Amino acid sequence: MVFRHLYEACRRNSIPIDVTPNIEVSLIVQPGDTRYLAPRNWGTRWYGLKMGLARQLARPYFWWKRRPKEIAASEVLTQ
Repeated sequence: MVFRHLYEACRRNSIPIDVTPNIEVSLIVQPGDTRYLAPRNWGTRWYGLKMGLARQLARPYFWWKRRPKEIAASEVLTQ
């Protein structure tokens, strides 16, 4: 009942869930895990469609942020 309310509150307030990639935490319940407890209706389907679109639009941003970067300390070799 609590997790169903959590999902419905995220949906009602348009809070994005499960948009960021590779966030895996096994000790707590993520808001995206609660979607299976919500009733299947047009509202939940529409919200799922919006989150899927947000996930696709955010993909290039997260790819850019996760790219390998040079570290200044690796340029200096101490002997």
